[in-house]
Amino acid sequence: PDLSQNMRAGRDREIRPSKNPQVIADAEGAVARFRGGRRDALSDLKPWVLTHIIAANLLTPEERQAAGLAEKGTKP
Repeated sequence: PDLSQNMRAGRDREIRPSKNPQVIADAEGAVARFRGGRRDALSDLKPWVLTHIIAANLLTPEERQAAGLAEKGTKP
């Protein structure tokens, strides 16, 4: 999935994990499905759920790379 505009803008400001219980649950469920082998588990998430996944460090650098969430110039 492409990085949301909020995540790209986050380079200039701190990105914080969500405090919304539904966003947290959606993010954790998507990460569990991704780790369970569903490589498309992150593809249709709302931008704020993806932002939470990144901000909360729910994926390892290697997982972010495999999911296409690593920014240019970063290495796992």
